[in-house]
Amino acid sequence: QAGGGVMAFSSKSGTNNLHGVAYDFLRNDALDARGFFAPSRSVYKQNDFGATLGGPVYLPKIYNGKNRTFFFISFEGFRNRAGSNGRIFSVPTPEMYQGDFSKWVNSAGNVLALYDPTTTRANAAGNGQIRDPFPGNRIPVGRFSSFASQLLPYGAVVKPNRPTAIPGTFGYVQNNYISNSGSVVNPTDKGSAKIDHTIRSNHRLGFLFNITRYRQGPGAEGPPGLPQPLWDGQASTFNTEVYRFSYDWTISPRVLNTFSIGGNHFIKESYSPNAGADPIVGGGWKSKLCMKNVVDCNVNFPQISFTEAQGWGGSGYNGTLQPMWALKDDLSYSRGKHNLKFGYTFQSQRAAGIGEQQISGQAGFSFLGTSVPAATSFTSGSSFASFLLGWADSGGTDSKRYTPQLYAYHGFYAQDDWRLTPKLTLNIGIRYDLTRSPINEIDEYTDFDPTRPNPAVNGFPGALIFAGFGPGRENKRSLVPGSFGNIGPRVGLAYSIDSKTSARAAFGRSYSRVTVTSGSGHYEGFAISPRFSTPDQSITPAFLLDTGLPSYLLPPQINPAFQNNQAMDYWNGRDATKASENLYWTFSLQRQFTANTLIEAIYDATVGTHLQTGLLNINQTPTRYLNQFIQQYGTAGALNLLRADINSPVARAAGIPIPYANFTNPAVQQFRTVAQALRPFPQYQTLATAAVGGGGIGAGNGDKSGHSAYQALVLRAQRRFSGGLTSEWNYTLAKILTDSDT
Repeated sequence: QAGGGVMAFSSKSGTNNLHGVAYDFLRNDALDARGFFAPSRSVYKQNDFGATLGGPVYLPKIYNGKNRTFFFISFEGFRNRAGSNGRIFSVPTPEMYQGDFSKWVNSAGNVLALYDPTTTRANAAGNGQIRDPFPGNRIPVGRFSSFASQLLPYGAVVKPNRPTAIPGTFGYVQNNYISNSGSVVNPTDKGSAKIDHTIRSNHRLGFLFNITRYRQGPGAEGPPGLPQPLWDGQASTFNTEVYRFSYDWTISPRVLNTFSIGGNHFIKESYSPNAGADPIVGGGWKSKLCMKNVVDCNVNFPQISFTEAQGWGGSGYNGTLQPMWALKDDLSYSRGKHNLKFGYTFQSQRAAGIGEQQISGQAGFSFLGTSVPAATSFTSGSSFASFLLGWADSGGTDSKRYTPQLYAYHGFYAQDDWRLTPKLTLNIGIRYDLTRSPINEIDEYTDFDPTRPNPAVNGFPGALIFAGFGPGRENKRSLVPGSFGNIGPRVGLAYSIDSKTSARAAFGRSYSRVTVTSGSGHYEGFAISPRFSTPDQSITPAFLLDTGLPSYLLPPQINPAFQNNQAMDYWNGRDATKASENLYWTFSLQRQFTANTLIEAIYDATVGTHLQTGLLNINQTPTRYLNQFIQQYGTAGALNLLRADINSPVARAAGIPIPYANFTNPAVQQFRTVAQALRPFPQYQTLATAAVGGGGIGAGNGDKSGHSAYQALVLRAQRRFSGGLTSEWNYTLAKILTDSDT
């Protein structure tokens, strides 16, 4: 079973003699050179230290394990403090906090005009809309959003501090702040213990335990970058434990059986320090700041983003739990010219996504909110000005999310190394991989069904379906089939042309694991991650900051229309459990020229199919409409038509069909543009099949249309000298073509 790289690990065992090692690897900025462009050396202090000890188990007067029972223990600790490497940001200037943008200029020194979005109106002299500019490029304080005003004191502590930040210049408003202080620390501790015991010469037992504890967070002097609570980073913890028991049984001189069973427990938790480490208690922000209509404003400082400046705040609590247990049995049998191997593997692959990243709300602001309406380039407007007015370009929130998923895997293989002649050896093998249908352990899986009538939009096809049993559910635990039929043959040969020349060739097919690819998804109805964005380049806002997020349904709800107006996870039928496939072949020729010199030429090729990728955009407005409208109305006219409301005169004159009666009802349909009406499923935004989930966080797993092709020529020369010295030279000429990063 393989897809991509393979990592192999080995653990040491004790011997009859007691042996130990202690070490420390030190790095310190006092010993480092200053970087060529850096004005000073950044803080960096590191210690990587540890010890190992191995030998026979010996309990005085009780047990002497010499020749039978051995132990090996190890510990490694890592401590570091990494300072800021002079990170440069763009931050608002002090006068901007008073609404004064008279010094808001572009690189040519020209003032970037601000326009009042509340004055947007149709252009009587032509197409599109127009707005009135703010006199003097100043926004009256009385126009400030009340919630934005509550946020201003937190941001105002950061002021331009670079020498180039001269009022009236471009350097005053862009890349105007440098952070040379703060650090992130990553203390890590690892430990392991191994016991080996020989019952008899043909029976051996082994047990391994490994533990890791990792922490990451700001140092004592604060984080690098903007200060708290503005810092956009996260504190993290990684806790892992690994257990493995093995039993080797030499049944006869020709037969060896190896059995192992084990598991690992992996927990990752991340959170913004302003949220606190406890997701239940939260950071206590409700009494200080509370963005309206978010799930819980008490947890963390709201996340605010700007298109021309550094954002404020980091994500709330999130993480993953990935417990897994597995068993494996391998049987080796030698008979005559055959070395046979057979094996079976079972893996209980679990992944539980947990999180509430935007539970206290997120709002994004664009220069488009205060620019010339529907501008196609940044020649006017300011995202910070849009923020002062509360004119949000995007936003969202999250509920608490817990998605325990299970992928059960079975694998079987058989292999024969067959020495046909003294010169020719043939390797033949076959593997069968099977992954059962994935389930959610608490039966809270959902998916998109493109044929199911949606009750909220007059029965138009495309609705949410629910796993589990009971009213409104599918009365089955999984919504996609399992992965069967993954048969991977392989064949290889090695042939000695003469005593100094050998040739090798191989061909095979292998399949990757079918499991969760990234994050968590397919939880709509049981958790929410509503995301809102402007439908028309901030001509109208996604929402106003003082009125809060648009309305949304709170879970749990078994409602086929629950995700309407949002993005939607889609497994895309069988693609969710289709195993990625790799075909590979190789040929090599090796020649020994002298007793100590060897030269080899190798040709390698690998072709990947059904790779996880992100090419599909099932719910985009079809390109044919854009091409048709450009021919009819020109480029500008086509874009204006696509952005227009479905009931606008321009849309009605063009004869754009209304997909269903409720499409014109604002209480049902949030986005009512022509472009939205022409989508295959107008009741949704993106249908997410890739690893960026529809709910905003999820793991699509439903786009297996990726392909890759790799070919390489490798030349290698090796020369062995006296005293154990070896010299090796390699040259690789390779080419890869792919439309997938996996």
